[in-house]
Amino acid sequence: MRRTRVALIVDLVWLAGLLLAGAGLWLAGTGWPGLVIAGCAVAAAAGASLVVAQRIERGVQVKLAALGRAVGAVGGNGAPEATSVEAIIANLAGRLERAHPFKAAFAALERPAVLVGTGGDILGATRGLGALRPEALEGADVALLLGASYAAGGLRADELVTLGAARYMARPHAAGGGRQMIEFVPAGAYIADDELDAFATALAGGQSGFRFGAAALAASPALRTLEAGLEALDPGIAALGRLAAGEPPGPALRDANAGIAPQVRALA
Repeated sequence: MRRTRVALIVDLVWLAGLLLAGAGLWLAGTGWPGLVIAGCAVAAAAGASLVVAQRIERGVQVKLAALGRAVGAVGGNGAPEATSVEAIIANLAGRLERAHPFKAAFAALERPAVLVGTGGDILGATRGLGALRPEALEGADVALLLGASYAAGGLRADELVTLGAARYMARPHAAGGGRQMIEFVPAGAYIADDELDAFATALAGGQSGFRFGAAALAASPALRTLEAGLEALDPGIAALGRLAAGEPPGPALRDANAGIAPQVRALA
């Protein structure tokens, strides 16, 4: 449509020039005056067509440069490289080619996660989410995963949702351009393998005096719960030691009901 408009404007300029040239020849004849008038009319038409074409071309170049900046087609000195539609298409094709491995890697993740557009539509989902909710396909509304509360007021920082038969904590992350990546973490406590192994070893060895490090306790509420359980065993185990040595249980054990205190009192 733009090229048709340019061609039409140039044709109209040349038509006006030819009409002026014909009028000059008709009024002044075919002598030198008429030829001069006709030549001036043709020259004016050529100059006007060049000016119009240059102005339209500058406007097109400005629009292409803005589009080139929008798609990131800039040179090393910061000047836009995309001065043609072909350059912009090549840049977008390169971007799509570079983004394809990331999209494929995201789709292959076992952790349930979804990429959500600005309108709440699903842009991509991982294999882990597809195993839990097969209907979470590209283009579907993410509200089918997060429920009516998401459609009404958005997603909170940490929100419990049900996927399949399990509950997950939905954690949103900004993905740029108003998009969000929402990962679904299994609801519950997380304990690192080394911390769990240390606790199991202490429990199997009867080491109720075992304690986790301060940093580990600060990072995991679950470890604080396990350590509180060990602390509840300490009075009963200490009383067992006194009983083995022929000593009566201490006064603290008489009122204690945690751990093995009731069993130690019965044994005493």
